[in-house]
Amino acid sequence: MKSLLLIAAAVLLTTPAMAGESTGYIYGYADPSAQIVVVNEDTSAVIGVVAKPDGTYRADDLAPGHYAITEAGEHHAQRHLSVNAGKGSNVDLAGHKG
Repeated sequence: MKSLLLIAAAVLLTTPAMAGESTGYIYGYADPSAQIVVVNEDTSAVIGVVAKPDGTYRADDLAPGHYAITEAGEHHAQRHLSVNAGKGSNVDLAGHKG
């Protein structure tokens, strides 16, 4: 009976860690406080992210797939990339001045 409880406890403790590895994220630099639009090109899901005052941003919990990312405003090119489970993809939308 004790071994069954230990196995159940181990499963419950490891499940959140495994679930976190089923998604990826995009991070990088943009203009300070810029609005950023991230579109999953496979599902058409759209999320918005706001860059911090230092220009860093991060879009978390993204399903693996193909994405387009754009910083709001004129003269900002759309970037295309893939997101993989358990990994981050770096996309700098503006030069880092730090």
